[in-house]
Formats: sequence, structure tokens, C-alpha cells
Amino acid sequence: MSNHNKAAPRAPKSGGGILPYKRENGGQVLVLLAREYRKGTSPKYAPWGEFGARVSNPKESDRIQAALTGFEEETGISPHTLEISGKPLIELIHEEGNVHFSSDVDNYSVFPIDVSAENSKGFPSVTQLKQDRHDRKMAYKKAKFNGDHSDATRLRKTINKDDFRWVPLEVLKKLAAFDTNYYDDNVRATSEWSGETFTFSKDLLNLLKENNTWGTSSDIN
Repeated sequence: MSNHNKAAPRAPKSGGGILPYKRENGGQVLVLLAREYRKGTSPKYAPWGEFGARVSNPKESDRIQAALTGFEEETGISPHTLEISGKPLIELIHEEGNVHFSSDVDNYSVFPIDVSAENSKGFPSVTQLKQDRHDRKMAYKKAKFNGDHSDATRLRKTINKDDFRWVPLEVLKKLAAFDTNYYDDNVRATSEWSGETFTFSKDLLNLLKENNTWGTSSDIN
């Protein structure tokens, strides 16, 4: 067989995501998850996860950019205007020593950010996130109706996540206790806090299984 008939090697996959969390007055840590909209799939089986994107280069700088791009697209929040610890997110995430966790799936990194009221400025409520997503969906439909394919393509990326919920970290720890070696793409588990069935991505389950705290102990106590 000649070389030109051989399949080209797959480009290495990589990516990054941002996972907002906050501390309640009682010390409870809540994590913001978003449901991924998939046309033709029942919401009951739609996966929940962080805000992010993938790229074809595993360099750390590309994982950070993928995380920032995915976060802005899926929330409408600019990393230039969202302040965390007194700095724009885009500056904070590039700081040396910024805490992040990497799963063992395709070089995917998740960057947790503390959006507690006392630590952030400009982070919207779930109601606002849903309204902003609704507005983007209406803009997408309008662009599609008007035949503006470029704008429709851009806007379509911004409505991939169609629901948002704060979930107790303790619940996610329990869900992540499953043996994650046997599944392929997703694992379904019943959430104790709502009784609903969620599908968590392989990346998020691996992440939570291997790193069951966010930052240092002082961050969440």
C-alpha cells in the first residue's frame, strides 16, 4: 500500500473550560453547571458541565484561550469586564501560579474561579444568564431568517448551553465517586438534591474524582 493511501494521524486534541464556584455564608460551596443543548435529544439526557471549548493544539496557552472563548460564548460574560479578586478574569487566569486542574482526557484543563459576591464584580445571576441566552437565541433566529449565515453561525455557538444551575460541591463529589473506567462518553447519575437525572461529561467526572477540592483548603473553609 502506498503512503498516500494511509490515513493521516489525528491532530492532538486539547481544550479548556471555566467552572465558576461560590461560597455560601454557611460555608457550603456551590458550583455553576450548564446544560448542553443537543437538538433532538431529551433535556433529561443532555450533559451538564463547565463552560469551555476545544482546540487542536495541546499548548497551555491554547487551553487558556479555549477556556476564555468558550466561557464568553456560552455565558455572554466578557473576561475583560468580569472582575475576580480585583482583576479582570483575563489577567487573573494568566497569572503564574493560578490554580487549575487538568483531567486525563485529551489535555483538557478546567480553571475554577471564585465568583462569591465578596470576591467578584459583574457576575450575573442564573436568571440573568437564562435571559441573556434567550436574547441570543432570538438574535440567532432573526439572523437565520434574514439569511445572514455568518452572524447565524456565530450566534449558534453562543446558545449551546440552555440551562444553568448552582449545584452543591458535596453532591458532585458523591457523583464523582463512581468508577469512571467503564463508560465511554457519559455517565448518568441521579442527583440527590433534586431527584433529577443528569449526565456528566467524562472530563468533569474525572476531574472531580481526582481533585475533590477547589484551590487550597483555606479557599473553601
